[in-house]
Amino acid sequence: MTCPVCGTVAVPGARFCHNCGVALPAAATLPEAERRVVTVLFGDLSDFTSWSEDLDPERVSTVTDRVLAALAGAVKTFGGHVDKLTGDGIMAVFGAPVAHEDDAERAVRAALSMQRAVRRVLDDEQGGGAPLGLRVGLNTGDVVAGFQAAIEYTVIGDTVNTAARLADAAAIGAVYAGARTAAATRRVASWRQLRPLRLKGKREPVEAYELLGLLDAPGTRSGLGDEAPFVGRETEIGRVAGRLAEVIDQGQPRVLLMTAEAGIGKSRFAAEVERLAAGYDVGAGRYATHTGARVLSVKCAAFGERRRLAPLADLVRAAVGLPDGPATAVTRPVVEERLRRLGQRLSRHRPDPPPVAVDLLLALLGYTELPSAHGTVPAGPAEWSAGEPTPDADAIPAAVAELLSALAAETPLAVIVDDLHDATPETTDALGVTLSRLTGPVLVLLLGRPELVRTAGALTRVADAEVHALPPLRGADAARLLTAYLGGGRLPQADVGRLLATAQGNPFYLAELVTLLMERGALTTVLGRTPPRSPAGAQPTGVAGLAARTGATGPATPAGRTGERSGGTVGADEGPGVTPTSAAAGGPGLAGGTVGGAASGATGIWRLAPGSLGSRLLSRDLAAVLAARIDALPPDARAALRDAAVVGDTVPAGALEALRERRAGREGRPTAVVAVELERAVEELLQRRMLHRNREGYTFATPLMREAVYAGIGKADLADRHAALAEWAAPPAPGTGPGEVVRVGTGASGLPVAERDAFIAEHAERASALADVVSLRSDATARNVAPLGMAALGRSARRALAAGEPAQAVEYAERAARLAGESVPGGDRLVHARALLQVGRIAEALAFAEKIGANAGDDVAVRAGALLVVGQAHLAQGDQARAVNSWQEALQVATRANLPGPRASAMRRLGMADFVSGRLSQASSRFAGAYQVNLDADDPRGQAWSLQNLAWVTTTRGDFAGTDAVLGRAARLFAEIDDPVGRAWLRGTTAFARLLAGRLGEARRLAQVFLPFGERVSEVWAVGTLRAVAAFAAAELGELADADREARRAYRDFAAASDDWGRGFALVVRGAVARGVGEPEHATDLLTDALGYGRRTAHPLLTGLAGTLRGFVALDRGDVAAAERDAEAVLAAVEPHNPLAPTQLGPRMLLAASRLADGDAPTAVNLLEPIATAGAVPSVLFSRRQALARYASALLAAGQTAVALNWARQAVQAPGEDIRSRVIAARILAEALAGAGQPAEAAEVAEEAVRLAYSTQQTSERAAAEELRDRLARPSTDATRQGLVVVRQRLAGEGTFESIDLRDTAQPEQPLA
Repeated sequence: MTCPVCGTVAVPGARFCHNCGVALPAAATLPEAERRVVTVLFGDLSDFTSWSEDLDPERVSTVTDRVLAALAGAVKTFGGHVDKLTGDGIMAVFGAPVAHEDDAERAVRAALSMQRAVRRVLDDEQGGGAPLGLRVGLNTGDVVAGFQAAIEYTVIGDTVNTAARLADAAAIGAVYAGARTAAATRRVASWRQLRPLRLKGKREPVEAYELLGLLDAPGTRSGLGDEAPFVGRETEIGRVAGRLAEVIDQGQPRVLLMTAEAGIGKSRFAAEVERLAAGYDVGAGRYATHTGARVLSVKCAAFGERRRLAPLADLVRAAVGLPDGPATAVTRPVVEERLRRLGQRLSRHRPDPPPVAVDLLLALLGYTELPSAHGTVPAGPAEWSAGEPTPDADAIPAAVAELLSALAAETPLAVIVDDLHDATPETTDALGVTLSRLTGPVLVLLLGRPELVRTAGALTRVADAEVHALPPLRGADAARLLTAYLGGGRLPQADVGRLLATAQGNPFYLAELVTLLMERGALTTVLGRTPPRSPAGAQPTGVAGLAARTGATGPATPAGRTGERSGGTVGADEGPGVTPTSAAAGGPGLAGGTVGGAASGATGIWRLAPGSLGSRLLSRDLAAVLAARIDALPPDARAALRDAAVVGDTVPAGALEALRERRAGREGRPTAVVAVELERAVEELLQRRMLHRNREGYTFATPLMREAVYAGIGKADLADRHAALAEWAAPPAPGTGPGEVVRVGTGASGLPVAERDAFIAEHAERASALADVVSLRSDATARNVAPLGMAALGRSARRALAAGEPAQAVEYAERAARLAGESVPGGDRLVHARALLQVGRIAEALAFAEKIGANAGDDVAVRAGALLVVGQAHLAQGDQARAVNSWQEALQVATRANLPGPRASAMRRLGMADFVSGRLSQASSRFAGAYQVNLDADDPRGQAWSLQNLAWVTTTRGDFAGTDAVLGRAARLFAEIDDPVGRAWLRGTTAFARLLAGRLGEARRLAQVFLPFGERVSEVWAVGTLRAVAAFAAAELGELADADREARRAYRDFAAASDDWGRGFALVVRGAVARGVGEPEHATDLLTDALGYGRRTAHPLLTGLAGTLRGFVALDRGDVAAAERDAEAVLAAVEPHNPLAPTQLGPRMLLAASRLADGDAPTAVNLLEPIATAGAVPSVLFSRRQALARYASALLAAGQTAVALNWARQAVQAPGEDIRSRVIAARILAEALAGAGQPAEAAEVAEEAVRLAYSTQQTSERAAAEELRDRLARPSTDATRQGLVVVRQRLAGEGTFESIDLRDTAQPEQPLA
């Protein structure tokens, strides 16, 4: 805050100015330290010491007083802050304590003004020794601004030191600047690059530039948007057009005031209004000779010597047709003659009073002197002091009003005054006088920032002004603008949404974002779609073309349109002195063409790099615009915005109150007063669209604003605020040790648990990191919140692991380790080890778990948990023996310490080891014991896991009813505790059970659902098993290519884990595939290898599946004896494991088929009759349909044709999803029909069997089906065809194949490698 009278920066908390004593409007609230981007100016008189040593001190004092007064006056004129005056120089800061959008430009202009002023002073002071001169150094960069020792406001940083050294190195009368200053002002100034300078105290040479002068026609701010379409302002343009029509029809003036935040596009809107008015059909009558309204467009100056009446003077210049600026000044006689001729012309329409008050207008333009109470106003366009009052404050504004009214009498007039927020109070009053005295058809459009209508007293003399806001662009309009910025190219819709959400409908923000992302390489064309190059000699298009055409000099301002911006940025508010981020050609120190190389002529597909919108989105220009908006806030609102920026993009309702009350407690202010101030401050921020309300509290309108605010807060202050927020959100927690310093949280955030922990962790981490950066003391608050963050991260890691997100759990655990080092609790370390195991970092998990166990000390729970993880790691490495040893030790530790959870977990792990090793009884006992332990401990999660483990044993034994019961109970328990990991595992277990039960489609679907989860948690055994399950189901359904591919992948998974059971299971699937494609020898080899793994593990399921399938392959090859041996071996192998009937169906069916092939039909009938007559009993893998069909075949061979036909018909109606059983059932039904004397129907059914055999990739049944079809006669009658419909419906089951021409769709055989 500065004193409103003398401009002195106030001391924080002061009620009166310490310089002049005037009461301040509110308590000074400048922060003790803040980070800012400023331009520092150093001016130093050369040879001052040698010049002054022979002179009288009074003479020296007189000269230096004049010089320093001139220097300080230049700084004040251009809005800078005089930091300090030395004996022979000055230090000034532009950008602190108040930022402007164009601080670098202001500093450059001030430097030139200083040089002129010093030359004038020294020209007056002739003689006196060696010649004097001023050397000026400028540098732009980051500083820390604040009060030193609570006395003097200043800035500190390398930026200041470099500016001072540049001043030392500058030639007499020269201005030297750093690269950043030169780049920021390339549109307004001309620079000469110097060789890198070696400056005192700098390790490396410094890039430097010498100022040559200001450009006559400065360019516009941004390289984007000059030729982009004007979008989204139909309503506002229509409103202006309507008011213009009313003005013309009624002959009365109207005033429109349009407000818009920086970057919304008010200046481009003004240009569109100008085009509208200039081309408006004014209608017949006295205006018939004119094709449109006359337009006078001006703007208010933000700085300079001639600010007070500058807009009025510019209106007169535009009306008379005078050029703008002192460099092209016209002599007084010429101007006077033009004014008189204009008066004569206009007097025909308004003879009385005279329309042109020549003397007053000449004074306004600075060509005459006016007497005043304090002297005279000097002549000269550039030297009229704004502080000299005229005798009649209303005379000159009234004269301008008469001139404008006379012009309106000649033709309708549109007056546009832009940047009204830059006007001084005197300017606003003068404009008010002019506008209140207008007559005739005059439409006045005033444009400025929203603070115009929020500032008390602003435009009080234009009380009838119609006020409207220019809103941000809507989504569709902003998307059109983005497409234009990309040269017609397209972005994926998700990227478009993210960009537009960040820009929040602000065209300038969007343009700066696009340019910045292109420069960083984050916004690029898709690889392989090179944008077309412009033809030779053609103007570049798109982003590069716009940037290149803007250039360092920019378009010239047309004569007669004073202050009008030609070709301004689309929708962007071109505030004075703001320069483009895009690398326009010719900019000092910039790699010209950076943007052009990425976007020249681009009309194709664009891509936004992931994460590129996370942070660091502020270009130089955008940062300057936002900094000026922030500094324009009232102190309380600015303080609230800073607090919000520390909280985050989303601000919980209580966070601002917590920070404000904490600060108020330190200052001893009443809480009630603070609450009222905060409410008003937040309301101000909502009105200015810096914050929005949401259900949780508030959110920043755009992350760009938050980034700009956050960057301006000192790091020590940030650390303290982050720590305060972590304490505010943390749940209360007592100390855990004697003498331990614990920061107990308040738990007042009200956030959901997961969001609360993320909030605590983020703020604790930031506080700790910032404390390290600025080396805060060990007792600082920011140092003591690390335990809160560590605890929050530990809870987050546990939740992530429980939700099946081990990668997230690892991230949380690693963050906790970085935050707390070795003080992470053992339980949290165990979570880290488990997560490492699940993401596949097995060696790390093993080493970490062993270290945890070794350091567990007396914490037996941690030791038991570590042993469990060690066992899992050994198993993942294929060392089952060491895994079992670790789990047995964990069981002993948990049993001795009476820890039910680890004890049950160890029992389950050992049970699965028993299962894979074929010890089904031991596995069943362990699972049942684990269930009982968890039941006694009232642990529903443990109960559910024990039950789903038990399901593997019951399924293997063929107890499908028992499997359904335990899986149903486990599912209910997992649902009650909402355990997503448990439910995922349950789907995998259910898939295994459904496969063995012959429900192939369901098994395959469940396995495919489980696989992504299993891969995410790196469960190699489960992934391999379920991949093999899906492959087995696919093979039985006839999809052999998919089955073979997945079976090979499963084998590789198991081989990597050295799992014999898994390798054998995968080989069984590959054997089934080989049989399906008609490669019996290869199938025999694969199944023999699988049997080897089965014998090695002694697992009955693996032995049974491999042996039974190998026997059927032998039968296919005609080796009846081998098939019979395999059947008997399987029955003998599974008998010790107490199998139920379903597990024996396959080998019994094989044995019966062998006896039948050997001509022993009665034995085959006796073997199959119990299976056929047992009802709908489930079977392990082999379908009941095939069993009934083979029973019918045995009966047919035994001469029981009628009975065989009945069972064959039952076979085609029996459930069974595998394609083989459908073909076999159709073949046997055809044979039975033929034997029963129904040859026509038999032939049709045989044809259907062939069609089914060709309906999938399975080829093994095709030869037998074709042989049968060729053997049977096929009479063609309508009756038999009608009967075929019924047969097809029965054979088709689910109706998959009725309409398929199977011979056309048959796929070639795919032999296996």
